Amino acid sequence: MEDLVSNGIMKMRLISAVALFLASSTTSAFPAQNPDLAIFDLTEGKDTTVEVSNNNPGDIVRVAASLHGPGPTSTIFGMVDLTPPWMNFPPLVADAAGVASMTKSVPAGTAGVPVWIQAVNVSSGLLSNSLAEVIAPDASIDVVFVPAGTFVMGDHFGVGRPDELPLHSVTVDGFWMDQFEVTNAVYANYLNAAYAAGEVTVTSNVVYQVGGAGQVICSTTLSSIFSRIVWSGSDFSVTPGKEDHPMVDVSWYGSCAYANWRSVQEGLTPCYDPLTWGCNFAADGLRLPTEAEWEYAARGGAATATQYHWGNTINDSHANYFDSGDPFESDPDPKTTPVGYYDGNQIPAGVDMANAYGLYDMSGNMVEWCNDWYDAAYYASSPAVNPTGPATGTFKVTRGGSWDRTPIGLRSAWRAFIFPFFRFMSNGFRLVSVR
Repeated sequence: MEDLVSNGIMKMRLISAVALFLASSTTSAFPAQNPDLAIFDLTEGKDTTVEVSNNNPGDIVRVAASLHGPGPTSTIFGMVDLTPPWMNFPPLVADAAGVASMTKSVPAGTAGVPVWIQAVNVSSGLLSNSLAEVIAPDASIDVVFVPAGTFVMGDHFGVGRPDELPLHSVTVDGFWMDQFEVTNAVYANYLNAAYAAGEVTVTSNVVYQVGGAGQVICSTTLSSIFSRIVWSGSDFSVTPGKEDHPMVDVSWYGSCAYANWRSVQEGLTPCYDPLTWGCNFAADGLRLPTEAEWEYAARGGAATATQYHWGNTINDSHANYFDSGDPFESDPDPKTTPVGYYDGNQIPAGVDMANAYGLYDMSGNMVEWCNDWYDAAYYASSPAVNPTGPATGTFKVTRGGSWDRTPIGLRSAWRAFIFPFFRFMSNGFRLVSVR
């Protein structure tokens, strides 16, 4: 809501209870019930609507909010469930249906902030119910549709390791995929929401799942010099300047936990069982891509058999890899670039490097978690339609190369693997869904 944040610091005007609820000279028959207060879509960066019903047409209504607690505070209208200082909003007039409403903008970056709200019909002197809300994170993420198709999976040039062979035909159904790798800012929003809900905890400055399998989620700057997630002891934020860089030092479990949370935010059914971390592929929620989905999407088209989606050679304007000359090479590790950095405005200068599906950074920047367990011999027995990887395993597949890899690791066919609980400075992720 506008006035909630100024220059990133909460500021509010201190106003007296009497001044907040100035009485109106408007006269009308008193409503039969106290006003009913409701608020809709209290989400950072969005417009929120506040409605006060059960008024008489033409009644004057005042709404107040506090970031400091639920009171109570004594006023001329009774005990108000707000702790000063309060935010004052202009008086509202009830319409023909007896509803007074207003729409306000909620500043970006306020996810997780608690807000207490109450209203009074100053024409009748009756107080509304009080609300205690938490500003929700903006879970909207740019996604692109990857249409169904068939492609030849694996190393077409004989330059990779044996686990990239044999070449085999794979058909995948269509799916939606995040256009960019998940950023530090977006992941910090998730952590704040999960911490407020009691779903994660912090032990020795490492974030863990609460309940379920109790798996490790991610590092913080106090436990890893490579993390960009700052833990204050009560909330999470991001190292300044790294908000739009990809999330690093996140485990496979941390990627799946975020997928479940985002699924709920978007009204979808979560795919992962938090006890076993098995994936329900029939659910419409978000999940990590299968290895086959990832390679198909990375190639940018069913007929693309080149080493990279743009061709068979690479230069410094194409992607972020080891010593590729971008302006972030002088930063401390991890030397990530902002997601989507190679959009035609990159340094070294080059063209927009989105692939044919509109996906960015499928080669370079971060190695990305896939859903599959790893098996070096899996290609020899992989199903031809929608393969989901081995049923069990020790390691999880990672794909895509990263800022610290040489060009051979950025090839679309390149495969790697690590323990699902590991957190590395070069590992990130993006999600898919079949909604």
